Amino acid sequence: MKEAAFFAEQGGLVEEWGKGWVGIVAKDIEDARSIGASLTWPKKSISVLLEEAKARVAAMSPDEREAMWQAQRESWVRGEMAMGETIVAKQAHPLSDEQIAEFWPDADPADIRRQFDALMAHLARNPRKGFPRYAEHMAEIVAEKARTLPDRINGLKAALAGLPEQWKNWQWAADAKQAFGEKYVRVVGDNGYGMGRQYIAAVPAGPKGYFGTVCEFIAAANPDTVGMLLSALDTAEAREPALPEPPAGWFLYRTAHEHTQIVFNGDTHKPHGDLPWVVEFQGLPHGGLLTVGRGKTFGEAWERACAAVAGRASA
Repeated sequence: MKEAAFFAEQGGLVEEWGKGWVGIVAKDIEDARSIGASLTWPKKSISVLLEEAKARVAAMSPDEREAMWQAQRESWVRGEMAMGETIVAKQAHPLSDEQIAEFWPDADPADIRRQFDALMAHLARNPRKGFPRYAEHMAEIVAEKARTLPDRINGLKAALAGLPEQWKNWQWAADAKQAFGEKYVRVVGDNGYGMGRQYIAAVPAGPKGYFGTVCEFIAAANPDTVGMLLSALDTAEAREPALPEPPAGWFLYRTAHEHTQIVFNGDTHKPHGDLPWVVEFQGLPHGGLLTVGRGKTFGEAWERACAAVAGRASA
């Protein structure tokens, strides 16, 4: 059974295979089947018809047989295309006149629909690949993974700075579960000034919930918290003294604050009075020449250790 336009597009009106078909008018496919079942057909059995078809194909030359198969393939393709066109013609276009007037008021609706159809056809021919096989996405992730911590922190600061000013002190919260009838668990934000719930993210959720604590993680990484972390990091970096470079040809072996008595391997090591800080250098490339400096502060111990190294060099 074939729909009339589909039958015609396949070549049934002009090709040999279509001569035995009978046209009927029906309300729907069930009605067509009922009418077809009541028609009077040739009394030949299926087995006889199959044998006749096999004999006809066997009598063909190789070129004739190849031409027949090619015609069948082309007929099938034409039928598929016609079916698609028929279905599209019967359905309203996804972009209504009202939508086009709202979003593209100065454009030709026919042109907008052509662009839309071309895009849909392109997406149908190029389905989205899974992440592990998508080379471009993998390359982006690998490149992101290779970024240094300072670079990532700077990127985070830039993203925070680009938020609307009223968002920077927002707290975010994850809903306990998806709302009735929805398939997502939402993360919402509120600035505390009665502006209501603002949707930030939605994570797909099934009967058993969503994956781990994705919503909670997104909510915890809200602008207010991230801003506090970055501020604390800047404060800590400002307070942390920069470690100077060891003398040329030497490396830092050890630094410690020996302010308590230590018992190690049966030996008792007592604090060094007013000079608790110790800095020890060893010579490159294989160590040795252990040189020590002590002081009341780390900086004083470092300077004395460097002075001791310089004394070795001038001796």
